[in-house]
Amino acid sequence: MLSSEQSSTLTTPSDSCVMAAFAFSALVTPSKKFSMEHLQNATLAGGVAVGACADMMLTPGGSLAIGSLAGILSVCGFQYIQPCLLKKLKIHDSCGVNNLHGMPGLLGGLLSVLMAGIASPEVYDKFSGGTEDKSLTEIFPALASGGTAAGQAMSQFLAILVTLAFALVRGLVTGLIMLMVGNMEGMEGEDFYNDDWNIDEIEAKDEVSEDLKVLMEDMRNVKFNGQPVTVSEKSALLA
Repeated sequence: MLSSEQSSTLTTPSDSCVMAAFAFSALVTPSKKFSMEHLQNATLAGGVAVGACADMMLTPGGSLAIGSLAGILSVCGFQYIQPCLLKKLKIHDSCGVNNLHGMPGLLGGLLSVLMAGIASPEVYDKFSGGTEDKSLTEIFPALASGGTAAGQAMSQFLAILVTLAFALVRGLVTGLIMLMVGNMEGMEGEDFYNDDWNIDEIEAKDEVSEDLKVLMEDMRNVKFNGQPVTVSEKSALLA
């Protein structure tokens, strides 16, 4: 069962992120209304941001701040950064992965550097009493063998750099392979958004079957209170 501090670490960032995403979405949208793209994605950014430091002593106030920052950062990504990347660098982030996972994840990584750097026995072990199991060394095992909080913070930062290096290299390689495939296939313009290139016989799969056509015709001949019934493919399938 989760303790009250663990529960607040998990739920508070999500709650504050939802509130910040709603408020900031209405603030930055030209119509001053909520954007569904923001609400469907940015409201999840708090859970992403807290992932790297969820087992550290964030306190409820810290969790609230992390969630709010993540929500605001993600909304800014969708509203400003994603269009800029598309216009300036021709990077088409069709699913907003950078806004929901990239930037909030990097924020969480940097926060883990900060939290590791300020970790101390006074904060983590004040309720340990005389027990041998200490919360500080359980979360940061290197500190049990002579490590320091500054060294742990540096390890966290180096891990971020290694992760970014892997992501950049693999992203570039994947992009080059996709570019080569596009050139070999002679794709251009709207072809990149045409599923015919990726799904065999998609036109045949989109065709209405004969059985469904018969069912739709039968339903069109049915009248309700003397009025003809409007029939669509969806209503026929649900019938």
